This record gives sequence, C-alpha cells and structure tokens, in this order.
Amino acid sequence: MKKIIATILALLTLMPGLATAKNKTRTVTYTEVSNYYHNRNTIPSYNELITTQAEFDKYFSPAAVMGKDGEPTKINFGKQVVVPIMLSPTDRDAEIKDLKIVDTGKDEFSGKEAIHLTYTVNYGPRRSFVIEPMCLVAIDAKYRGATVYNEPVIRQADERSTDDYRYVHYLGYNGQIDLSIDCPLAAGNLRNAVIAYEGDILKGAVSYFSLENAPPSPAYNGENGDADTMLNYYIGLLTTNIKNMDKANGMPYRPCSIMYKILRTDDTDRYLTIEASGYAYTGGAHGSSFDRGATFNKATGRKASLVKDCMALRKLITAKLPAEVTTYTQDNPVPLPANGVFYKNGTLVFQYESDEIAAHAVGKIIVTLYPAQIHDYLTEEGIILTEMN
Repeated sequence: MKKIIATILALLTLMPGLATAKNKTRTVTYTEVSNYYHNRNTIPSYNELITTQAEFDKYFSPAAVMGKDGEPTKINFGKQVVVPIMLSPTDRDAEIKDLKIVDTGKDEFSGKEAIHLTYTVNYGPRRSFVIEPMCLVAIDAKYRGATVYNEPVIRQADERSTDDYRYVHYLGYNGQIDLSIDCPLAAGNLRNAVIAYEGDILKGAVSYFSLENAPPSPAYNGENGDADTMLNYYIGLLTTNIKNMDKANGMPYRPCSIMYKILRTDDTDRYLTIEASGYAYTGGAHGSSFDRGATFNKATGRKASLVKDCMALRKLITAKLPAEVTTYTQDNPVPLPANGVFYKNGTLVFQYESDEIAAHAVGKIIVTLYPAQIHDYLTEEGIILTEMN
C-alpha cells in the first residue's frame, strides 16, 4: 500500500498535466498554522487562499491549549497567506500527511501563478463521534493571487480491506478524477486476471476522454499483476486527457470529471465477483453512466463463462424486460449483455448499460434469474460456481 501512495505522489509532481515545464517548478516552503478550530456553519471557498485577517477570522477561531507550543500560530497577512485544507466531516480517525506545495509557474487556463498541493489522507477506524479534519499552513504572500490545485491521495482503512484484498481510493486532478479499486494481494492468475479486467475498464475511460481525431492511447503493457504501475499509468493518461478536454471546452463552469468504482461484491472459496460502476462527464447536457460486472473462477484464475447464449435463454430475459423496452419481443428476443453475465447474491445478473437496448432516458436495465430457473442454459462452469453454495 505504501508503494502505491509513494508512486502516485511522485507521479503527480512529474506528469505533464500538472506542471507547465520542469524548469519552472519549485517547492514552496510553508509554516504550519496550529491551534485553531473551524467556525460552525462557515465554508471556506474550495481551492482559494485566505488573504486577510478578517477572512481568516470568519472561518477560524483560536483554540489555545496547555503546554509548549499551545498558543495559536500568529499570522502576518502582510507577508503571508493561508492555505486551508478542509475535509468533509467523518466518524473515522483521519490524518493529513506528507503535504507538498509546488509552484508550477503560469497556469494555462487562468494565466495566473499556479500552486499544486499534494498530500495523503489516512482514514483509520471508525469512532463514536464525528470530526472535521483540516490542515492550515501559511505561505509567502507573493502567491496571494495564485490558482490553487488540490491533489490529495486517499488511503482509507475500510471494512473492504482484508488480509487478502487491497482497497485503494484515489482522488486527484482538482477532485475531477475519483477512482476506487479492489484487487487480490496474492500473486497468481486470479490477481493477474482481475488487474487486467480493471485495466481494460480504465483504458475505456481514457478513450472516453480523448479528443476527436486524437491518436488512441496505448494500453498498459507492463508486468502482469502489477496493480501499482497499471493504476499510475492510467491516472497519468486520464489527467492529461481531461485537462486537454477542459481546455478545448474553454474550462466550463462544470469541468470534465470521472468517478469509477471497481469493487468486489461476492467472494467465496470458489469464485470472486467484481462490479464496476460510475459516471463520466465530458461537457454538454449530461454525462454517461457506467455499470458492469464479472465473475472470476478461483480454480482457473480466469473470468468465468456462466451461461450458454441460446434463443431459449434470450426469450426468458426478454419476458422480464421493463415495459419501456419495446424493441424486443419473443419473436425478436434481446441479445445477452455486451459486457457479459455475472453472479451476485445467489442470482445471475444480466445488466445492460444505458443506450444498449433502449433509449438513454430508460437508464441501465437489470434482469436477474436464479440458477435453478435456467439450469439447462448454464455452462458446466456456471453449474459448478452457482449451484454448490
């Protein structure tokens, strides 16, 4: 886990989407601002510096404590401005660490000086009360008018994390890229297959944010099972593509964004089911939703083939389609989902994405069938994985 965080932090400072030129980037020194609390019912502007005492007093109040260094840090707003990092309230133990501030020169969107904040947020176990994590630092007042980009990397101690699986939540490029992934820790065919599946999904996301007539980005072709390098590779491509699309769109009020979750939902001694869902926005009236799943056979370490594609099965699915889907009938039954069939909570899931078999307004369409209902249409592998639970 430490490896992926360190690698992503290094990537954030080096990737071309975040720095205008290597010779213009430099580290900004800062002073921690301690012993203040956030005033209730006030919200500092996201990605803006606090440049006056009056503005600071609106959002924060002194909270002196006993002992050495217990007094609130004094701030000279004639020579300093304050960088606030404010997180949403949480019932988890939370720590903001490894803050680095980099001056990247003139920002191509605003024409102003730009500074990038990179840091990690470590979320720990749940607590019996809610806290509001924050970090305040003071930097040189010459950055008073700078554009601020917030690039946190989230490490979350979650109920999802186990000795066998790693859960990673990445939040970057000013909050416009939000990715969550699960993958097995043990080396072998299963981990390789899951990481390849996740990589294919992320490659699709990269293509979705590619400008028209832009050459396709090559797929990750590194070492099998190397989740760290694979994830970093696609984060870099997504950051570059989204930044380029924002620029082409004129940096709209609603910038491009993506939120994808690729997480395990069923995990037994014989199979593992991964579901992927999310939303991507490239500008315009609406974005695009994303939903699919896959079941992996632990004995083979490969994605499982659960059902036979036959007319009888298609007719059963057609009979369960919602009324809004009028294109398919018993004489013209619906095809199987383009992204395959997966097994979840004791049912086989036939999930169609938006626009796949009906108008976009209908949204995703899900048909579920119990294995016993379609026993004759299960593959041998499907029978083994679904009927021995």
